[in-house]
Amino acid sequence: MADIKDKKEENKDWLELCQYVHKEILQYDSDLKFPRHLALRLRGLHSGQFMANKNAKPMASYDYKVILYTFKISKSSIMQCFIANKTKFANENHKINTLMVIIESNINDVVVRLKNAKSAKTKAENIDMGNIFHEGAEYKAKTKEVNDTLKDLW
Repeated sequence: MADIKDKKEENKDWLELCQYVHKEILQYDSDLKFPRHLALRLRGLHSGQFMANKNAKPMASYDYKVILYTFKISKSSIMQCFIANKTKFANENHKINTLMVIIESNINDVVVRLKNAKSAKTKAENIDMGNIFHEGAEYKAKTKEVNDTLKDLW
C-alpha cells in the first residue's frame, strides 16, 4: 500500500517537473508538444544517466523534487544562456542538451544544500531547552520625578 502511495507521489512530482520545464524554462504554450528528448533526459537524470536507458546501470538516484528545485534555482542562468546563444542553437535537442548541462552541474550542490537544511532542522528540533530558564528582573521606579519646566505651556 505504501509502495502505491510512493508511486503516485513520484508521478505527481514527475508531472510537476515536466510542467515547470515546459512552461517556465522552455516557455512553450500548451499547444506545443512536450519534447520526447527532454523526457528521456529528465528520466535519465533521475537515475544519474545521460539519457533514460533500462539496459544501463543507474549511477545515482535523484528525486524529481530535487530536480525541480535545481531547475528553479538555475532558471536565471538557463535563461541568460538561452538569450546569449539564441542564434547558435541548431535545433530543440541542442537547446535541451545545453539546459541539462547547467542542471547537471548544479544538482549535487542542491542535494547537499537540502541535506544540510534537513540536518539543521532536525538539530534545532532536538535541542534540549529544559535547562535554560530566565526570570527577568522587573523594573520598579523608586521616585516619581515631575518636570515642571513645561508646565505653563498647557
